[in-house]
Amino acid sequence: MGEIGETGGSFISALVKKLSFTQRVADASGKSTNAAQQEIIRQIGQATKGGDPVKGKDVTKSGGDD
Repeated sequence: MGEIGETGGSFISALVKKLSFTQRVADASGKSTNAAQQEIIRQIGQATKGGDPVKGKDVTKSGGDD
């Protein structure tokens, strides 16, 4: 997902951008991106409830690109 923290924005902001992107893909393609959106929402929730919302520490990731 790129650099996170002071130079690249927060983990939460990156997740919000990713969520927006998946919604645009769904709109443009007519295909469901619900699973991807739910995973992003899960990560946002985890980061805001005990994780690190700036760096993403202690947030479990679903894949290598997160």
